[in-house]
Amino acid sequence: MHGVLTGEFQREKQLIQAGGFVDFWPLVNNSQGYTIGVRRERGSRIDYVFVSPDLAELAESATVNTETIASDHQPLTAVIQGF
Repeated sequence: MHGVLTGEFQREKQLIQAGGFVDFWPLVNNSQGYTIGVRRERGSRIDYVFVSPDLAELAESATVNTETIASDHQPLTAVIQGF
């Protein structure tokens, strides 16, 4: 069964991963992937895309839109092959 879980997770990350979900960002990127505070000197990554292991194998790319000022969080996009 395919599963995708997205959102702002600060303390829940370890619990989600313990449940078998895989953090999408490091599958396709070596950077920090900051989604908050990118226009300040201190960034942080608190917005995540987690996927089930079967979808982790299909990870294609992920980007953070650092240009928008619509929110204090930057949009995160994940691309999964075939979806």
